[in-house]
Amino acid sequence: MSRGPAEELLERVRGTVGDTRRGSSQIALSLLELLAETPQLFTPESSQLLMEIYSAVRARRALVSPITLVSIILNALRLAEERGVALTVGEAASRLLRIYREALDRASSNLAAALSGCGAVLTLSKSSQVLRALKEAKTIRARILAGWPLMDGLEAFRELEKAGLSPRLYPDLSIGEALRGVDAVLVGCDAVLSDGAAANRSGSYVVALAAKARDVPTIVVCDSSKLDVEGCWEREAWSVSWEGLEFGFDVFERIEPRLISEYVCEWGRAEPTRFVEAARRVVTEDWPARIVGARRLRT
Repeated sequence: MSRGPAEELLERVRGTVGDTRRGSSQIALSLLELLAETPQLFTPESSQLLMEIYSAVRARRALVSPITLVSIILNALRLAEERGVALTVGEAASRLLRIYREALDRASSNLAAALSGCGAVLTLSKSSQVLRALKEAKTIRARILAGWPLMDGLEAFRELEKAGLSPRLYPDLSIGEALRGVDAVLVGCDAVLSDGAAANRSGSYVVALAAKARDVPTIVVCDSSKLDVEGCWEREAWSVSWEGLEFGFDVFERIEPRLISEYVCEWGRAEPTRFVEAARRVVTEDWPARIVGARRLRT
């Protein structure tokens, strides 16, 4: 029996959220684009479909942005109903997509501005916002840890090379050497926890710990949707095969708040506790209100 449009959409949502090659921001963008492009599936009678989508994104709790964004759409729809505003899921997703893209743009630009005067920085993994800020800053010398076994750091190195920059690649065990003479450690994140900790690619904790010992600041770039408002974040175990051996590991790990100098996001710079407080207001109050405010009242 062939699947209906709703079932196909759910399958595409699961495939989008389950992508293990792209970063959480790219996954979140694709999710919003998918919801915005299929408004015909969201009629007043199909509210159950949105709840099924919400359950599907919550199945991968290591990535917080998709969960937060669908929750924002749900909150916007409730707020619209309270205010007597005509708003569909597709319209809410389209509006949130614009808000989210703007937030990603501003976070990267704010990081580029924060790096003014820096000579060299160290990063790891492949954060789209870190790479974007480095491309915008242009003159900063980037050092990158290769990121075995996923080799996502190597991918970041190649992207910066393609952009005309001259990054330097280091083995993962050469953290001490890679930190020598840098002005900052830059990382993205997949979640910000309620205590201000950041969840990011494995290896991030050790790098931040080594940076702290050398008085090198660790800067986390993200947008407000990375805040784990619902307290649902969970570690995610991956496994890889190499020369006939199986390696299991947690692909995301906590960077303790004491190791984070500041967060740089779409509305500015803040230490961990301040970021949590402000980002909570953004995603629970500001963004839903902005979505609803774009619509006219029913007549």
